[in-house]
Amino acid sequence: MNRSWSSEEILKALKVKSASVSSWNAMGISTDSRTIVPGNIFLALSGDRYDGHNYVDEAFNNGASAAIISRKIESIENKNFLLVSDTFDALKDLAIHSRNTTKAKIIAITGSVGKTTTKELLYLSLKNQFKVFKSEGNLNNHIGVPLSMARMPVESDFAIFELGMNKSGEIRNLSNLLKPNYSLITSVEAAHLEFFKSIDSIADAKSEIIEETQKNGVAILNKDSAYFEKLFLKAKRNELKVISFSTKEKSDVKLVNHISHEDYSCVKINIFDQLIAVKIGVPGDHFVQNALSVLALVYSVGGDLSLAGICLADIKPVVGRGNRVELKINDGKAILIDESYNASPASMRLALQTLGKIKKNKHSRKIAVLGDMLELGEESVTFHESLMSDITKSGIDIVFSSGKYMHYLNKILPDNIKKFWSLDISELTNLIISELKPDDIIMLKGSHGSKINLIVNKLEDFYQQKNNLKRVIN
Repeated sequence: MNRSWSSEEILKALKVKSASVSSWNAMGISTDSRTIVPGNIFLALSGDRYDGHNYVDEAFNNGASAAIISRKIESIENKNFLLVSDTFDALKDLAIHSRNTTKAKIIAITGSVGKTTTKELLYLSLKNQFKVFKSEGNLNNHIGVPLSMARMPVESDFAIFELGMNKSGEIRNLSNLLKPNYSLITSVEAAHLEFFKSIDSIADAKSEIIEETQKNGVAILNKDSAYFEKLFLKAKRNELKVISFSTKEKSDVKLVNHISHEDYSCVKINIFDQLIAVKIGVPGDHFVQNALSVLALVYSVGGDLSLAGICLADIKPVVGRGNRVELKINDGKAILIDESYNASPASMRLALQTLGKIKKNKHSRKIAVLGDMLELGEESVTFHESLMSDITKSGIDIVFSSGKYMHYLNKILPDNIKKFWSLDISELTNLIISELKPDDIIMLKGSHGSKINLIVNKLEDFYQQKNNLKRVIN
C-alpha cells in the first residue's frame, strides 16, 4: 500500500523552481534507482559518498514516472521532473504534506531493543481490523522516517513508524515531524553509550518522543524498566494518558502466566482486568514483552483484543531477529537461529537465554557465534566479559567469536566450554562448518558492524549449494 501523488499535489507540497509542464500521476516515492517500482517518483538525494542525480536515467529506465532533482539533467528534459533547491528539504516537505493530509492516527515506536519486531507485531495485530500502513524494514532515521511518511496513503486509519537514534535530539526531530498520537518506548538499555554519558541520558533522549506526542495522546510505557517513573512523570506533564505493561509489576497490561515451548509461547495476560489467553508464534521472553506492548496499543486504539491475540499466533520472526533455518548435514540436520541484525547487552542476554531454553536431545550441542557489541564506550570490555554468566547458565557447549571485544570474553570462558576466536570472518566460518554436526543448535548474534550476518549468509550459501537448505516458519 503506497500513497498516490499527482503532479498538481506535488507542486503544492514543494517549493519548485521549475518543472515539466505535463500533468501526471505517480504511486509511491523511492530514493534507490535499483528498487524502483514502475510508477514511483524517484527522489535524487545527495550525500557525502553518493549522488542520486547520477542514477536518474537508471530510475526512468526502471519505470519511474517522475523525478525530483536539485540540478538540471539534460537527458531527462522530455520526462516528468521537478527541480528544487534541495532534495532533502523536498523530502521533508513531502512528509509534512502527507502528515497534514492523511486522516491516519500516527503510532511512533522507539526503544533500545525491539522496535522493528514490535512494529511488525502491531501491524499484524491491526491489519485485519483497520487500514494500516507501516514503515518498511528499519527506515527509522532522518531519511527513512520522512520517506515512509511520504509513502503513507491518505486513507490510512493508522500509520506505524519506528524511530531510531544514536545521538540526543534525533528522536525529537523525527517525532516533531511525525507528531504522533500514540507513542511507545519498548525499553531503555545500554546502547550507543559511545555517544551518551550514561543510560540516564539515553532515557532522556528516548523520552523526546513523549514531548512531541500530541496532547491528550497516549504513551505506552514499560513498567519493568528502571526509568518508568521518570518517563511516566514526563508523559503526565505533557498531558498524555499512560498505559503501562509489565511481565512482573502491577500494571495496566500484566503478564499473568507464561509457558515456554520450543517453537512458541502460551501466555495469559490481564488487560485492564480482562483476561486473555494468547499463543505467540515464536519463542523467547523478549517476544512476550513485545506482545504485551502491542496489546496495550491495540487496546488504546480501540481494536479487538481477541482478534489481535489470534493474529499473534501467526508471527514470523523478522530476518536477523530470531528467524530459524534448517541445515541438512549428512543424514541429519542442524538448526540455525539468526539473531545477526544487531546487538546490545540486553538483546545479547535475551538471545543467549532463549538458546538456553531450547530442549536438546542426547546428540545436540548448543553453539553461540558472537560478534562485538559496538558503540558501548568505555565500558565495552566489561559488557562483553559479563556475558560469561549468561553463557554458562544457558548450558552453551561451544562459543565461536569475532572482534576485539569478544576476545576478552573468549579469554575468560571456562575450560568446559569449547571456544574459537578469530578476527577473520571467513576463517571463523570455515571453523564453524568443520565443527557443525547433525542435531546442533547454533545461534549467531552481533552488532551490524561486527559482520556476523556475513557468517549467516556464508553458512546458508554453503548448504544451499548442496540443495540442503530449508527455512523454518515459526
